[in-house]
Amino acid sequence: MANHALPSEGPPLNKDQLPEVLAGTLDHIVGQLDMMTRTLSILDKRLSLQEDMMAQHINKESESKIGQIEREGGMGGLHFEE
Repeated sequence: MANHALPSEGPPLNKDQLPEVLAGTLDHIVGQLDMMTRTLSILDKRLSLQEDMMAQHINKESESKIGQIEREGGMGGLHFEE
């Protein structure tokens, strides 16, 4: 198993110190990561909205069923003797 040492801490590299091809590749990667971050943020917002809408729908459905049970006089028309 190879031992990969982390580079020693030092001053950050300036973009001008990198070969042009490497700098361009890194810029492209950063752009792609930025796009992925924005996309995930949008998807997270959409998912949250859908979860909220689903919770509201479930609550309305539950309230409707409870009202129906109450109008029918109890547990779906079942009556328990004491």
